[in-house]
Amino acid sequence: KPYVLRALRWHGMLFPNPWVMGGGASDLLLVESRRAERKMIENGCVPDKIRYTGHASHDILFKISTEKNNLRRKLFENYALQSSKRIVLLALPQLGEHKIVEWSQHWKEIEFLCKAMSTLNCNVLISLHPRVDRKQYEYIEDKYDIPILKERLFEVLPLVDLYTATFSSTIEWSVLCSVPTI
Repeated sequence: KPYVLRALRWHGMLFPNPWVMGGGASDLLLVESRRAERKMIENGCVPDKIRYTGHASHDILFKISTEKNNLRRKLFENYALQSSKRIVLLALPQLGEHKIVEWSQHWKEIEFLCKAMSTLNCNVLISLHPRVDRKQYEYIEDKYDIPILKERLFEVLPLVDLYTATFSSTIEWSVLCSVPTI
């Protein structure tokens, strides 16, 4: 908040670059990739602070990609999907949860996305962010006949034919898995 920043500056306690991760008093900034490193450096982080750690989700994505055929068959079985059709995965946005729009508008957007997806001649699956209240969205399964994943997104993403998402950092995952993405 502005008053905190003014107080820190007044007392000589403001970090050299307080707006950037790694721009403060930290000794290290852990990143998952060279791309993340470049982004941090472009934003003003001192390069000597950066260390690579990778990311656990990337390891899981890789493992699933190597077992793709078996796991994809299980996905078809678990969700009673039609084997002759492609799989589209829709990550629903958290517009209401993040206060991007009012809840009434959020539900209109969710309805629009689900209705549009239900008209496709393919298998559609929905992924919910782990922090949303699943119970609020369960009506979609009956109304639009679109199953909501029980698994985490990164456990299924390498197995689908198309990924659709809005405002999501998970787009990086689909690119890593070479899954076409909208």
